[in-house]
Amino acid sequence: MIKNVSFFVLAFFLSAVAFAQISTFGIVSDKPAYKLVNYDEDGFWSRLDTFYINYDDDLNILSTVAHNEEFEIKLDNKLYSLKYDYHTTYYEINGINLAKNIIDSAYLLCYDIASQTLSHKNLPNKDVYTECRMTYLKSKNAFAIASNRMDSASTQANPIKKLCLSIIDTSGNLLNYKEYENEAHDLCIAEQGNNILIEPLTQNIDRKLYYINSTSLDIFDSISVVEFGRIKVVNDSIIILSGCSDFVGIYNTISKTEKHYLINSGSASTARYLSYSIMQDEWDLNFRNLDSIFYCYMIFHYNPDAESGYPYENLGIKIANFNRDGDQNFSYIFNEFEPNDRKIPRGIVCTQDGGIIITLITDSVSYINGYFNTCFKNNYLLKLDFNGGIVGLRSLDPKKVIALAYPNPTKDFVNINCSSKIINLDIYNAIGQKVYSKKVGSESLRLDVSGFEKGNYILKIKTSEGETTKKIIVE
Repeated sequence: MIKNVSFFVLAFFLSAVAFAQISTFGIVSDKPAYKLVNYDEDGFWSRLDTFYINYDDDLNILSTVAHNEEFEIKLDNKLYSLKYDYHTTYYEINGINLAKNIIDSAYLLCYDIASQTLSHKNLPNKDVYTECRMTYLKSKNAFAIASNRMDSASTQANPIKKLCLSIIDTSGNLLNYKEYENEAHDLCIAEQGNNILIEPLTQNIDRKLYYINSTSLDIFDSISVVEFGRIKVVNDSIIILSGCSDFVGIYNTISKTEKHYLINSGSASTARYLSYSIMQDEWDLNFRNLDSIFYCYMIFHYNPDAESGYPYENLGIKIANFNRDGDQNFSYIFNEFEPNDRKIPRGIVCTQDGGIIITLITDSVSYINGYFNTCFKNNYLLKLDFNGGIVGLRSLDPKKVIALAYPNPTKDFVNINCSSKIINLDIYNAIGQKVYSKKVGSESLRLDVSGFEKGNYILKIKTSEGETTKKIIVE
């Protein structure tokens, strides 16, 4: 069966934000959210559901673009993504049935925002490959695509994948191509100055980051690295590597020196789960300067005896801040709303006022008939600063009323925040009796429930744009 897939892999990160001032913009959705890599000087862009949202430091919405396709890059007021068609082959090794996806064709997809036109350009398929990664080259106004090809000596039991590099213009025309003898089972790619940085994942424990001349495509140097997953370029000499390890690495590619920030203490019961994105973006890491680097990831508690059958119990998201030497400045855990659902950060923006904006998705996982099923729930743009205590919410669709009520369960108070002005709040107990009513006149309030009896309550929230309900538990 031939399948069409966006060249975007949704990354799941893991592990923890104390009392912060919070602003949020949200949309209820069954589709994923993520931050785009934006090369235009027009604020920030994130995808929520089928909308692309343009916003500023203060989380003001500047514009929106509606489109069903998934794009990862914004450049010259156009949205780009690399897509491919593939087929799946099945084989058996030592009695184990395995599957492998083989890419049949790839193409560059482009949406022109101004003209609202969609176009694509097929890319030359030089050989059979199973992985591709793309980044934009500012120095060339072109895209670099790292891929791997199956070597002629490959077997099902011992696949040998070699590195390939293509340079295409923004219309998808091939400008340059080179094949290497270097092994590459998976790939990371970024531009630093006039060079291309590629880290191929190999079967060798010793990992290398290769320096490639962006004109000749020759490998002219390399550096040994620990981390694999994504490359964040800071300047012409400093990069930050994060991904499939317990460290974030700060590397000087000129002096070849390195520092590391330890993410976890090594506890077996609390961990994070990380994947990588096809685009080398900022889903989990960004910086204000080299003395203020933010790293955001989901954390969970591993409980193999969980009644639900799903062993990873959500603890929220962890936001850590550290400096160029790997020394931690601070860290905090955020799990204030939807406490039982996973919160997956998919992009970080460092704002001028000292805060951060996270593109965030919440989901739940169920265990049914021996399989884990993921259900996407809500998408948010969440702004955090560190002065303590209020949540504001904006809805993408003015016809939808979205509200947050947290903490939940609660013993003493609950914060209520809504996407539009709250006119009136009514609270009903489990048998339908109205136990509280209040005229509000704002988008948020803090409600004392310490005098309520323990039990379940329904909040009926009437706003200027409609009504919604929320359920809370008073313990």
